[in-house]
Amino acid sequence: MKDPEERSKMELSHEKIKGIVVVYLKGSLRIATTEEFYSQVSSLLDDGEKNFVFHISSLDFIDSTGLGTLVRLTKRIKEKNGEIRLAEPQTHIKEMFELIRMDKVLPIDKTKEEALEAFE
Repeated sequence: MKDPEERSKMELSHEKIKGIVVVYLKGSLRIATTEEFYSQVSSLLDDGEKNFVFHISSLDFIDSTGLGTLVRLTKRIKEKNGEIRLAEPQTHIKEMFELIRMDKVLPIDKTKEEALEAFE
């Protein structure tokens, strides 16, 4: 089992594919990491980006603060006439999104390729 410090880490990276920003999240999206996540995506929005795929296959955990941050970002992105999609969630993350009906707010795709195609 991971120690508490390891569980509270998150790594972020991104690339642009076909005009869409793919943000890769690895680790935990929780109270200790949401501000960095929000800040980085907000910076991309401020630079004119508006369409995002959050690739979450390496996201191990998300808490209520992380969910709230996703909702805040979704609102900001939609205000810029953009779109956000989630790609490749682990089974337990996908089930949690379905349980709380977040899959109705944030479209979830099986693969990054499917998410990118949805923008075409």
